[in-house]
Amino acid sequence: RMGGGGGAPRKAARRGPPILGKRAWQVGLSGVVCATVLSYLRRSAAPRLFALHVAAMAPMLPLATASVSTVRQRLTRPPAGLPAAARRRRNEWYVIRHFVASAAAFYLAIAGLVGIVCQKEALGRPHLRTLHAWCGAAAWVLWGAAYLAAQPQVWRDQWRQRRFSLLSNKRWLWSDSTHRRLGVLAFGASLTAYASGLLGWRALPPLVARCCAGLVALIGASTLGGHGARVRDDPRSPEMARDGPRLGAARARVRPRDTMTRDDPRLGT
Repeated sequence: RMGGGGGAPRKAARRGPPILGKRAWQVGLSGVVCATVLSYLRRSAAPRLFALHVAAMAPMLPLATASVSTVRQRLTRPPAGLPAAARRRRNEWYVIRHFVASAAAFYLAIAGLVGIVCQKEALGRPHLRTLHAWCGAAAWVLWGAAYLAAQPQVWRDQWRQRRFSLLSNKRWLWSDSTHRRLGVLAFGASLTAYASGLLGWRALPPLVARCCAGLVALIGASTLGGHGARVRDDPRSPEMARDGPRLGAARARVRPRDTMTRDDPRLGT
C-alpha cells in the first residue's frame, strides 16, 4: 500500500497539468464583447457572406487575448514547493494553451477574410478603402508571420530526429524575439481592426458600439502594458535562463558602486 501511494502522485502528474493560475480577467471581458457581437448578428439580416465574416472574427478577440495573456501567466511565480519537473510541465501547459488559442484565432481569421473578400467581389466593391480593412489586412499578415515564425521552434526536435508526430515530441519551451514582436504587433492590429469594425457596423446601436470599442481598447492596453519589460526582466523567462550566466559575468566586472540603484537594499529603500 505504501508503494502504491508513492506512485499515485507521479501518475497524476503525468496525466494532467500542474496547478495553473486563473485565467486573466481580460479574457472574460473579451468574451462578453464577443457574445454581444454574436447576439446582434443573430438578430440582424446580414448577408450570408458578411455574416460569415462577423461570426468568424468575433471569437478572435477572446482567443487572441487568451493567447497573449497565457504567455504572461507563464512568468508568474509557481506554487511554493512545486518540483522542478512539475514547474517545467506547468510552463509547457501555458505554452500549449497559447499555441492552441493563437492557431484557432488565425484559422478563424482566414475564414473571416474569405467571407468578406467574397462579399465585396459579389457586390463589385473595391477592397482596402477603410481603416478597418487596412488594419484587418495588416493583422492577418502579422498573425500569419508570427504563426510561421513559431513553427521552426516547435518542430525543431522532430525535424532533427526525423520522428514526426502531431500529438507528441514537440518543443514547447523556447524563446524567439521575432515571434514575440510579431505577435504583439498582430494583437495590436487585430484590436484596432476589431474596434473600427464595431464602430462601422450599422447593426450595432451607436452606444453599444462605442462601449464595446472602449472595452476593446481597455483589453488591449491592460494586456500589452509592460509586456516587453516583464518578459525581459523576469528571472524565470527563457531569455534570462539562456543569457543569465553571460549577464552575471558581465555584471561581476562592474564596480559595486555602479550597480547600486534606488531599489538596492543598501540604500535603505
